[in-house]
Amino acid sequence: MFTDYGLLLFMKKKMSGSSCEKRNEIDLHLDWLLQKGEDRKPRLLCPHCKQRVVKYFSVRRSPLGEMSIGTYYTCCEQCKEELSAISWDSSLEFRKFKFSELTHFHSKKEKQAVVELFKKVFILSCPLSKKKLFEFFSE
Repeated sequence: MFTDYGLLLFMKKKMSGSSCEKRNEIDLHLDWLLQKGEDRKPRLLCPHCKQRVVKYFSVRRSPLGEMSIGTYYTCCEQCKEELSAISWDSSLEFRKFKFSELTHFHSKKEKQAVVELFKKVFILSCPLSKKKLFEFFSE
């Protein structure tokens, strides 16, 4: 899920396109996993107001296309407005903490940076085991 969200979407599309009338356990689990990845609640406090939980991460790109993200570039709903207003950079993008956002990042380096950010924001301790991930998605 973390490293190749696009593969999960591809598998889902292939399975839903098959002629089987009855959905199997893998198909049902894939549906469950993809849905749970969309409604996880971040646990990190906004680094700007230190009062509310973050909802967004911002992505800044240099003229050369290099990406900057990190926990400092996360914010809650209220602080998003302030950050947008003071931003001098038109390449600033705000993204929600949903696993489907991983499809917007194409290079392996960018995806890995976003995955590491998600681990910090959702406060997932490493190494990630199957048990830890199941507990995370079952919340």
